[in-house]
Amino acid sequence: MTTISKGTNKKEIKLLLLQIDKKKSSRKNIDLNKYCGALKLQENPVDIQKKWRDEWE
Repeated sequence: MTTISKGTNKKEIKLLLLQIDKKKSSRKNIDLNKYCGALKLQENPVDIQKKWRDEWE
């Protein structure tokens, strides 16, 4: 979280924003596309979810 005070000038704001960008870019880049389609279902996922919810009643 970054707090910008009322009297902060544009140069300081730009520096704060650059720091935020650096933090975001240091996160690991995970390719989630490799998991797309990994689970083959015979049923509609919404129907499965409704069935599982009904099991708790």
